Amino acid sequence: MDARLETLVRRVHPDGVLLEAVPLRGGISATLTKLRVKVADRDVQLVLRQPDRAAFEFRLLTRLHDRGLPVPRPVRLEPPGPLLASGGLLLSWLPGRSDLTACETGSGVAQAARMLASIHRLDGRHPDFDFLPDSPADAPSPARGHEPAVLHGDYWPGNWLWHAGRLQGVLDWEDAHRGDPLEDLANARLEVWIRFGADAMATFTTAYRAAASHVDTRRLAVYDRWAADRAVGRVVRWTEDPVARTRLTVAIAAFGHAAPPSPPA
Repeated sequence: MDARLETLVRRVHPDGVLLEAVPLRGGISATLTKLRVKVADRDVQLVLRQPDRAAFEFRLLTRLHDRGLPVPRPVRLEPPGPLLASGGLLLSWLPGRSDLTACETGSGVAQAARMLASIHRLDGRHPDFDFLPDSPADAPSPARGHEPAVLHGDYWPGNWLWHAGRLQGVLDWEDAHRGDPLEDLANARLEVWIRFGADAMATFTTAYRAAASHVDTRRLAVYDRWAADRAVGRVVRWTEDPVARTRLTVAIAAFGHAAPPSPPA
């Protein structure tokens, strides 16, 4: 067993015994390790997450968890040092899996849309979120009357955690920022379009509009095109398979040019 991980566990549970450390599939900018720890007469499961900006994510997850959003509970922030060269954070383990088939039904897609609407009710101007960066410089100008909201920044099916048919958690917040909710909505629509098709995207959009009546979606088509343009430049990061890259590029182009128009809210 890795002595560094054992030391890290004891900083949280002084009498804990590390039983198992299992690497997990993570995102592009983070590594994940599931830790199973024996504490007295019970097993405790934790996740060691090592993103590019551990302190940023720990701070944000703390505020989101305090507000009742379904995110992992931050347990410890480990600064860069001998144990973890670039630092990391220990999180509570959420049961479930990012199983794309679990959200292929209209019910699942609608759940994810309503959750996004809940996230967008968080006021990006609140002092608790003053450390969040603003929207990318190339983002469209916000719709009139849209105050900056907290945005996930990478709201796609791979970051939705499912358990027993319900959306159990929203993961990977390293790209969070504050801006117009239409940014997140357009990116999510694109991801749903790619993975589940036009009908699922329509279901997602309808559910979001119903749950986020405060969001004016009349300029959504502008954000759709912006999301498609940005995604084309990122395909090379998503996969090394040339066939998959071609398929994704075609799907993104189709979304940018043929996604259903956005009717007035």
